Amino acid sequence: MSRPLRIFLAGEGTNDIGSYAGDQGYWDPQQAGFVGAVIRKVAAMLGTTNWEIVGGSPWKKLHRLRGKASRSEASAVGAAAFRARDKQHDADLLVFVRDTDGDKTRAAEIREGIAVAVEVFGSTRPHEPVVAGIVDPVIEAWALALCGERGCEGASKGSVQTRALKAGVGDKSTLALEKVVESADLDAIPGDATDLHAWLAALRAVLASRI
Repeated sequence: MSRPLRIFLAGEGTNDIGSYAGDQGYWDPQQAGFVGAVIRKVAAMLGTTNWEIVGGSPWKKLHRLRGKASRSEASAVGAAAFRARDKQHDADLLVFVRDTDGDKTRAAEIREGIAVAVEVFGSTRPHEPVVAGIVDPVIEAWALALCGERGCEGASKGSVQTRALKAGVGDKSTLALEKVVESADLDAIPGDATDLHAWLAALRAVLASRI
């Protein structure tokens, strides 16, 4: 068996990446927020344990790049890739989520950053090195979709947050988000959650490549 797939996480804060939003030394792979819970869920469905989370960072702690990824969001994604690939982490894969907050410009900049991040990892890898989740408008939209609700992606931030509060996943509780993932039927996600479906498919493909 090849070495475990080494995964680096990036996200807004504890809701996205759990303990990896804090200082190194306090990281706990079992407390890896929404992203970590999804990785565990997908890996369990595939029957693979050949992976490990080797680090993570919230966006605010990443030093922005200059040059080809000069715009803020693109720079952040590129910086996450450089952190993932440094000697300390030596990651094979960057998995992240980033809210658009309904800003189409931000979404475009994130996509620009994905191209930079892939370049950082290099093109000789046997799988896609970046599993990028662009969440429109906020992570609660994906939580609602996992609960089976339609019309979440692309809705206004205010309406999503109101619906999330009613569903019990909008109180900024990391534990609540993790429980949503754990209890979700990934085969029953509404078809209109296209970005979530794409993110999950990309994650499945990479994890499956290491079975």
